[in-house]
Amino acid sequence: MELSIWAVYCARSRKNARRLYEDAGRDVTGGFGAFKKWGEATAQDAEWFASGVTALQSLSNSAQAAGIESLTGSFVEVREAVKQTGFEHHFKLYNKFLSKFCHPTAIQILSTPDEAMQAVLRDTFFSQGCLFFTGAFTALEQYHAS
Repeated sequence: MELSIWAVYCARSRKNARRLYEDAGRDVTGGFGAFKKWGEATAQDAEWFASGVTALQSLSNSAQAAGIESLTGSFVEVREAVKQTGFEHHFKLYNKFLSKFCHPTAIQILSTPDEAMQAVLRDTFFSQGCLFFTGAFTALEQYHAS
């Protein structure tokens, strides 16, 4: 579902596509920052994050070469992209429902394995995934046709 939203978001304008491209670097930078913070909080030795520093420098150099001034700051969250693409109704219907099956929550931890229900869920998720893929692919085709 989120990939479909991002595909439509990017297909709406070059500015949106560029923003998502830049935000990928911001997301990676944030991930490295969280990892570094964890290391500091758990008293890792001074050299443990050396490869992270090298990777961040490489990412920064690549970003500058691509014309990205900074990888700091916030990135567009999926909820904002949802608003800009008109998927609010679908997002509200699906996001909470799907997240319960993507993340190990009480419903999955405490439920009894039921093969018949697992099959229904697999079929449901697959069919919904196909619909979201079709929507994303259609948006990208329309963008390239214009």
